[in-house]
Amino acid sequence: MKRGVRFEAIPVEDIMTKTPRTIDESTTLARTVEMMETLEITTLVVTGKNSKLKGYIHLHDIFGRGGTLRMSVPNGNA
Repeated sequence: MKRGVRFEAIPVEDIMTKTPRTIDESTTLARTVEMMETLEITTLVVTGKNSKLKGYIHLHDIFGRGGTLRMSVPNGNA
């Protein structure tokens, strides 16, 4: 917006992620958050059997708006 881009003139196809990161629907939330942090992203495409699109998950889906999540680690410390 600061560059004066006119959004009504740009097709989504021109700016979309053509090869989005995916995660299997059976992946735990802890692993999902870890993956998002490692990749420095906020959204993952969720896939199921045969890589079929199931949906997507965003950090807000996990933490809520402005919330935090406490996860326990294997040794019992939080």
